[in-house]
Amino acid sequence: MEQPRLFKTEAIVLRHRPLGEADRLVVLLSPTHGKLEAKAKGVRRAKSRMGGHLQPLTRIVAQLAQGHSRPVVAGCQTLESFPSLQADLDRLGMGLYACELADRFLPLGAEAYPAYSALLETLRWLERGTTPALALRRFEARLLHLSGFGPELERCLSCGRGPLPRGAFAPLAGGVLCPACAQGQAGARPLSAGALSALRLLQRGTTGEVSRLRLPPALAREVELHLRAYIAHLLEGDARSAGFLDHLQRQPLAAGQEV
Repeated sequence: MEQPRLFKTEAIVLRHRPLGEADRLVVLLSPTHGKLEAKAKGVRRAKSRMGGHLQPLTRIVAQLAQGHSRPVVAGCQTLESFPSLQADLDRLGMGLYACELADRFLPLGAEAYPAYSALLETLRWLERGTTPALALRRFEARLLHLSGFGPELERCLSCGRGPLPRGAFAPLAGGVLCPACAQGQAGARPLSAGALSALRLLQRGTTGEVSRLRLPPALAREVELHLRAYIAHLLEGDARSAGFLDHLQRQPLAAGQEV
């Protein structure tokens, strides 16, 4: 069905970049229209009324008009700006990382309601400030699953044995291998029983189940390393905002603190 010339949609602003002297190209994630690239005219001018509404990590309702090559933002209003998240550098970095992953894994125009819901859930979780690292691991696992790149976490990808209690995580293979098949597999890393159980819950569990998960620091780090290695393999390199997350990792947790 032909897209109406003027339409309204809720959206999360993923990123923007300059376009010409006064405009911006804004990348939006909409629950009804998927990922969109829209032109926002004049928003880089000091007197623009729309510029403040079109910042990354902002949930908006946007009125869009069909342009020659892409939609044009005709008007917008902020629904949620996540002020607590934006004021905390650690959580801000996590939010930007989540938006970058959504941008890079989701194609333009594809149906994206589940991914939109997952991102909005993550931003609200980060806004609350409780277990922010767990919120990010949940989003990584869910986005991979929803975008069709979820790793195999039940059976050995080589011999089919399973369900596995433990084994090795092999990013190049796309998931878990049993100990025997992991021998000589490039990039395969040992995967503890606790980490495998956590990865399964992060990928398939309900929000309530995941929110009750508490991982000791060593186990949380293992889960993070496996997910980061897999994402880097799929993206052919680390996400650009991952460097800031590495800075966060250099800030030690208090003794006994869980993630």
